Formats: sequence, C-alpha cells, structure tokens
Amino acid sequence: AGDPAAAAAAAAAAAAASVPGTPSLAQSALDDLLGGGVDLDETDAVMVVSYVLPVLIHRDPATAAWRVSWNQDSIVAKKHRSLTEAMRVLWVGCPHIELEAELSPEDRETLQEALRPFHCVPVYVPAHLHARAYFDFCRRTLWPTFHNVVRPYARPAESFSVEAWRAYTAVNKCFSDRVLEVYEPGDLVWVHDYHLLLLPSFILRKLRTASVGLFLHTPFPASEIFRTIPVRDELLRGMLNADLIGFHLFEYARSFLTCCKRGLGLEYEFVPGGFLAVKDQKRTVMVQASHVGIEPDVVAPFLRPVDAAGVPPGLEALKDLADAVAGGRVLIGGIDECERLRGINLKLLAFEQLLETEPEWRGRVAFVQLLVGARNFLPARGEDVDAGRREVRAIAARVNALAPGSVVLADVPTASLAQRMAVWATLKVAIFSAVREGVNTYPLEYVYARSGEHAGVVVLSEFCSTAHVLNGALRVNVWNTDELTAALLRALTMTPAERIARQQRDLIFVVSNTTSSWAERFVVDLKTVGQRVHKEAEQPMAIGFGLAGFRCVGMGGMRTLEVTDVLAAYRKTVRRAIFVDWGGTLVPNDDRPMTPSVATEEYAHRSLPHATHHCLEELCHDPRNLVMVVSGLERAIMEQVFGGIPGISLAAEHGLLYKVGSVPGAHARGAGHWEQIIESFNDEWKDLASAIVETYAMRTNGSYVQKKGSSIVWRFEEADLEFGSLQAKEMREHLDNLLQGYPVAVHVGKGYVEIKPAGVDKGVIVDHIVSHLFAHAGGVDFVLCVGDDSADERMFAALAKRFHGAGPGSPGGHHRQHHGVGGGPHGFGPQARVFCATVGRKPSSAPYYVNDHEEVIELLQSLRLHSTRSNRNRSLTDLNRLGQHHAA
Repeated sequence: AGDPAAAAAAAAAAAAASVPGTPSLAQSALDDLLGGGVDLDETDAVMVVSYVLPVLIHRDPATAAWRVSWNQDSIVAKKHRSLTEAMRVLWVGCPHIELEAELSPEDRETLQEALRPFHCVPVYVPAHLHARAYFDFCRRTLWPTFHNVVRPYARPAESFSVEAWRAYTAVNKCFSDRVLEVYEPGDLVWVHDYHLLLLPSFILRKLRTASVGLFLHTPFPASEIFRTIPVRDELLRGMLNADLIGFHLFEYARSFLTCCKRGLGLEYEFVPGGFLAVKDQKRTVMVQASHVGIEPDVVAPFLRPVDAAGVPPGLEALKDLADAVAGGRVLIGGIDECERLRGINLKLLAFEQLLETEPEWRGRVAFVQLLVGARNFLPARGEDVDAGRREVRAIAARVNALAPGSVVLADVPTASLAQRMAVWATLKVAIFSAVREGVNTYPLEYVYARSGEHAGVVVLSEFCSTAHVLNGALRVNVWNTDELTAALLRALTMTPAERIARQQRDLIFVVSNTTSSWAERFVVDLKTVGQRVHKEAEQPMAIGFGLAGFRCVGMGGMRTLEVTDVLAAYRKTVRRAIFVDWGGTLVPNDDRPMTPSVATEEYAHRSLPHATHHCLEELCHDPRNLVMVVSGLERAIMEQVFGGIPGISLAAEHGLLYKVGSVPGAHARGAGHWEQIIESFNDEWKDLASAIVETYAMRTNGSYVQKKGSSIVWRFEEADLEFGSLQAKEMREHLDNLLQGYPVAVHVGKGYVEIKPAGVDKGVIVDHIVSHLFAHAGGVDFVLCVGDDSADERMFAALAKRFHGAGPGSPGGHHRQHHGVGGGPHGFGPQARVFCATVGRKPSSAPYYVNDHEEVIELLQSLRLHSTRSNRNRSLTDLNRLGQHHAA
C-alpha cells in the first residue's frame, strides 16, 4: 500500500509544480494605489478575535490542572506554517469550557495562566448572555436569515427577540472591552464571523486609528431576505466600520454590496486586481473574496492507507458498518452536522432512487453517514434539528427495508481530524449536498486524503462554497433528485483514469491555497489598507449616535465653526458679504415635499420665524453688509417670504434670477430689481425633458418629479436605489442625446437627476456677486457662506477657488491676501477673511461645519448684535467715510 503521507506529498508536489506562484490580486491592486508592496515582519502584530478560542481545553480530574492544545479543526487556529513565524499573533475569544459551565473566579485565573503560553486571551461572557446571544439571536435569527431561510408563518417572537438583540450587543461590548485591554498601537484587529458583527463599531468608538478587518464565514443573504431583520441597519453599519471585509465567495460579497446599496444608498466599484470598494461618504471600505483552504502539513500525519482502511476508530460498535467493510461493499457517504441545511435527506433520497432504478447495486454499495452534533463546540439545537434527524432516520429505515444494511448512520458528538481522515479513506465517493453553506473544508480534506491510484470522486452540491473552487467534482443541483441519482451512478462507475484526472485538478487548489496562505493574504491586505488610510491627509472621523447611526467617514480636515472667530473677523472688517441657503440653513428642512408634484418644499409655505426675520433685517440695515439668501426655489416664492426685508439680496432658481439690495458703502438700503444671470434663456427644452422624466417616473415605483422654476428634478431616493441608479444612467444618456444643442446641463446626484440651464448654479451666482462688489463697492474683506446640501457645495468651491487659489478642499477658513493688480476682481483687500460652513457634521468642500440650523441662527444673531451696537455708536463722519470708499 505504501506510505499514504508520502504518496500525498508526492501528488501535492506535482500539483504545486504545475501552478506558478501568484501574489494576492487584492495586494497587486493596492500596490498600484500605494506605489509599493507591503510585507509582514516581526514588528507587526495581529489580534485574531473569534467567538470561541481555537484551542481544546481539558481538566485533569486527578490534579485539576488544565491541559490545552490547538484545535486544528478551527480555521483560525495556529498551524504548522503559521503567521506567528512572521509576526506577533494574539487570539481573543471565549474558552469553550466556560460556555459549557461557568467557572469560578479561581478557575478563571488558573485557566488564564494555562492559556498564556498559547498567546490566548480569554473573554468570559456570563452564561445567561451567551445563551441569549448565541442560541436566541445568532442561531435563531442570523443563521437562518444569512442562509436565505425565512419563516413567514412564524410568530415574530420566534424569529426575533429584543432581549436576544440586547444580549448580542452586550456580548459584542464584552469582546470590545477585552480587545481594548490588550490592544497596542499599530495592532491589526481581525474579527471573525457573524457572532461579532458589531465589534468593529465598538472598537472604533475608542480606537479611531485602529485597522480592523472582518471575515464572514457564512453566506450573506439576498437583500430581500436581509431586510427582514429588524436591526438590519445596525448590523450593516457595524460591518462597514471595518476597513476590510472578507467573504469566501464573490457571490456572498455581491449580496452584501447589494444590501449596502439598497439599504443605505452606498455605491461600490471594482478596483483593478479583484478588489471591491464601498464608498461611504469620503471613506472607502474594501471588500475581499478569498476562499479558505486546509493545511496539508496538519492533515498529512493522519492519513491512512486506502486499501487497509478498515472500520474508522470510534465506529467499531456499528455492526452494519463492520459487515459492509467485511463484505467488500463499495462505501459512499459523508460527514455532516445534523441540520436541514446540510441536505442529508436529499442525498439519502437520491441513494434510495439509485437502488430502486439500479437493483444490481443492492448489496454491493453501502451509504455511510456520520451525524455530527457540533463543530467547534457550538452545537445546533432546536425543533428543526430534531425534526431533521427524525426525517433522516425514517428515510434510512425505508432504504434498509428495501436493501438491508445499505445505510449506516452514526451519531457522534464531534468528528476529530483523525476520525474524519479514516472515514475519507474508506469512502470511494464522498457526497456533500448542502442547500446553502458558508464554508466547509471537508471536501478539500477528502481530495487530499485519496491520492494517486486510490483517488475518489466528490459529488458536490452547487450550493456548497467549495463547488466554486473544486473543478474536478461532479457538481449537481441537489434539489433535482434525478440529477443527483445520475451523479451517484456516474461516480460509482467512473474509470480510474477519470477519477485520477479529476482528483489531480482539485489537488492543485488544495496544495496552493492553504489556510496559512489565505490568512496571510487577508492580513497583508488589512495592513495595506491601514497604511493607505494613515497616508491620507484626512483621517476618518466618527459621526452619528447608536449602532445604526455611528460610522466613520472622511471629513476632509473639517472642524467646527467657532462663533468667536467669526465675530472677531466681523468686527474688524467694513465690506462684508453674507451668503446663506434657505431650507435646512435658515429654517429646518423637510425630508421631502408632502406633495411631490408641487415645486416648493413645505417650509416655503410657512412664514419666516419672527426672530430670523428680525435678524436678517438688522444685518441688512448695517451699511457694511451685503446679505443674500440663495435658494433653488422660484422668484415669486422668495419675494413672498423675504420681500418685506429692506435691502436684502435674493437669488432664485440656483442663481438664474437674482436681485442685489444694499451693498457695503451705500448710503441707502436699495430695493434692487430682478436680473437674469445669463443674457438669454430658451426654455423650449422643458416640455421635451419633462415628458422624458415623467415617463421614467411612471416606470420607477417610488420616484417623483419636481419642477423648480427653470429646472426639473427627478427624485428616486424613496425608490429601489439600485434600480433607480440604473434608470438614472439610462435617463441621462437619453436626455444627453435628445437635448443636444440646447443650453442645458444634466446632473446626476445621489438619489436625483436634475436638468437645468447650463452655466447656472449657486457657485456661479456667488462668484458673480463677489465680482460685483469689487467692481462697485471697493471689494470685500469678509465673507460668510453657509449651506446644507449638495447644491451649496458649488458656493464653497467657488469661494475657495477665488479666495484661496485652490480647490474646494482648501484647509482653513481665513487667509491674509493682498490687492490684485489695479484692484481688479481678484483683489481681496488687505485682510480678506472667508468662512464657509456646511450644516451638519458630514463630508463637505467647506472647511467648517455647524451642527444644525439653530446654530446658524445663533451665529447670525451674534453678528446682528454687533451690527446693532456698532451702528448705534457710529458717527455721521464714519458713515460718510464708508460712502466715499464706495464712490471711489
């Protein structure tokens, strides 16, 4: 028979020789972005966080001493060729023995000492929290949902419990507290699986610069399924607070990206080299798809000769199995956890049909199935598990009635590596029939266990994760019993040459994609992503409250706008320009109009608050000020609300129409008259554009059309965002083709498409007014500009370009500038102070932010009080001097 380990090593070497070394695709992409590769060295450290520590813990009954060893069945356990050779690794998680029975404080202390040589840090979760979090939330809510299983007729309490969600949150908080205790600056934090989806959020609340990775070992559901979770936003936000998110298959990553787009409106893109990126404000979250493997060096010592396999250890008491081996039957079967998603009943039904349609195989083949109670000490339990076990036994009894001794079922608490390798050595055909699966390395073990002339055949459900990496397997739709039966018959009758060829094809993946190489790829990518973030000028900032609102975003170096700074500059200047938006800035903004077809927002139907009206009136009364309200609404509406304020300047329809009231240095407050910023405005295009937009609105449920004077806006933020984005892309192409030759611009934003006159936006009108002040009022030495939405970003960009000579992200809100040559439009005066601020703490072109519209009013009130006192104390000579400055 020869040495099976030597045979496997020889086969593995031959397979590996046929595959050239290839670096991580994600790493190649990031190398291009960073201009260089990243390697791991002894100065690096990674903290591997999993719900259960990857160690086996036993207690000597005689001495009460702890015995600890690595659990090689765990993906995250230390392997023979481990990351520990290149860097410092620390494992954080619950000891499995603690989950079974809560330990005393003394036992916990001695256990912690026993775990120290293994670099394991225990997390002690109270028993009641573990039961609630794991069994009631993870297994009852997340596990079925992540596997696309929905129980529509179940009572709400059976699928989701508020108490269980609170326990899940508390457990994640326990883990974060433990991570914070042992974290050192520069450590990489690698979080594993669906038990700890909130952990990235809890870590980043305290460690803003930590590099956190998350790898999910389950599938990710379709968006229609995921949205049934009551706390879906909290879970998504928790995941997105990681820097790098990993999945075993692109199929799962794609479902996650779709949920981000449909649930949170976040866009994603492909990065050259096989990487994906989710755009969350100015922050980028990388997404990786990389399937784990096995560690041949760990498996090799447990290999058994195929032709001398005999009865596997621990199963000697099964008389039917002993008889089948002694009788020379061909053995087929598998090892699975006893739960419905493993599809054990489906392969038994196919085996039953095989014996019915091919009676010559009765007595020649036996089906051996190990029913495993738990993997990694986290058992599946509940009515579904018990019902599935009864169904499997009923089918087995029926088959054995047809052909006695044909099905052998063995219940085992857990299957060790040695036991599994013995079973694989006895099976000529291994069948894996899961209907939905995250990751299962058993098929990879089987490929490695039977090498050379003893190669076996893998019959693999196309819903298994390994079906995407084992090209030599017979892949089937396990829901089709006829197809699965035909695959079993083909596997039993396959020629040795075909079996060997198929096994060699799969062995290439097994030996070249080991657990160690998979882990190294992820850690290197996580380090690379972290270095990219630290190299950026801006650092992510935490915003929002609660698990659903908290997130890290890029803020572009923003800081809060201090009233004292603005007021100090206001006091020292005499030619001031104040530009403010209306809705969302002077008054609270509505989420959306109650009547979508009406062009005006709800706030436009209400009178301006008296305090705000009085404040604007007093600011306009100051002869050193120009105060302009800039809005996207129509002229008539703005006149109705603001027309009673003497000297105010207004810009309607994003600046297409405007009027200038009082300007700095004028003796009298001017009423102004309305002008148009472009010489001629041809609106013949509006009927054509309106017809197109209305058509798309009818075809896109939840979308609507707004007509704002000279512009038409199609809004789809309430529709399916993915479908809306596709419709927006098609609409833009349609409009660009039909409106060629018309002076219009089509702008696609987040949740809307806007068609408006070309060369008209808030930035254009602000720049025009500033030029007007230089031409007719001696320039400007103070500018305050405040707005809240994307249209206002044009104002910030225009002012940054004019006053700072840079793009919209220029840091600082006030710079010392000098007169241009001849006092032209780009002369700024000796001390031009510019303050641009967005309303709300969010990424913006403005260097400053205020929290809400109330802070805007408080700021304007502070300026008003100074203007009132200053005007009261100003002499006639001072006013004349300012007027002479204006006349000059």
